[in-house]
Amino acid sequence: MTVYTDENVVEMVQTYQASVDAGDKYDQRAKVVADLAEKFEVSVPSMRQKLVVEGVYVPKETKTTKSSTSKEDLVAAYQAVSGLELNSFKNVSRKDLQAFWDFFVTASEAGNLKAAS
Repeated sequence: MTVYTDENVVEMVQTYQASVDAGDKYDQRAKVVADLAEKFEVSVPSMRQKLVVEGVYVPKETKTTKSSTSKEDLVAAYQAVSGLELNSFKNVSRKDLQAFWDFFVTASEAGNLKAAS
């Protein structure tokens, strides 16, 4: 039996697309792929690839952690606030720059930061 007949492909796409349209999470969609693979006697990777080729497969969402403030922006902010050229700050990690900036802002808002005389 040819697995990927036109009729089979229509059924595969419609079944998978119904799961996507229903807002199913990745694990639920993966179960649909596994069920289709079993029904049509192919491997899960083969079924997934066919759905990719048909343009309906939705991959698992990956979470990216990207800071909203770049290292360069933090250095520029320090320079703008202090009026100083702070070239050595470019050698500090973005994480440390952010931590110091957060401390600086909190202390300033609390009135615990006084300018040097």
